[in-house]
Amino acid sequence: MNTATRSISLLRTIDAPAGEVFAAWTDPALMQRWLAPEVSAGTAVEVEADARVGGRYLIAVVGQREVLYTAGEYRELAPPERVVMTWSSGELLARYRDNPTLVTARMRPLGPALTELAIVHSRVAAEDETGLREGWATCLDRLQALHAGNARVFRSQDPCDA
Repeated sequence: MNTATRSISLLRTIDAPAGEVFAAWTDPALMQRWLAPEVSAGTAVEVEADARVGGRYLIAVVGQREVLYTAGEYRELAPPERVVMTWSSGELLARYRDNPTLVTARMRPLGPALTELAIVHSRVAAEDETGLREGWATCLDRLQALHAGNARVFRSQDPCDA
């Protein structure tokens, strides 16, 4: 049984309009580029997302010897301002099965191409806090880098086109 009571909060400024930051949470091609972990040769990342309230998402990292999953359900979608979804990943899937953690992402426009992204990951067990915080920091670095050098990234449906 999960007795999680902690929350992780992160705040970043992203060089993109709020709508494009919102899309990064719901478009599988975009999710694959920042939300999925970086992988080595011989490893594939597959992302599925049914971006509607009650819809599920799945990120599968398929290696030669194992498959690691991150999965959850969209609980609230309010474009371009807010995404709320459950979150379980890796070995934490079993631990949080009955009481999944919850991720809330809020996008606040700071200008035409600048967005403040606030993330709160709640219902986290104390023993998972550090790892999840580090994981989110890495993901947000990747999201920021994705936007910084490539204005076309959110206009493309094919990650190879960017």
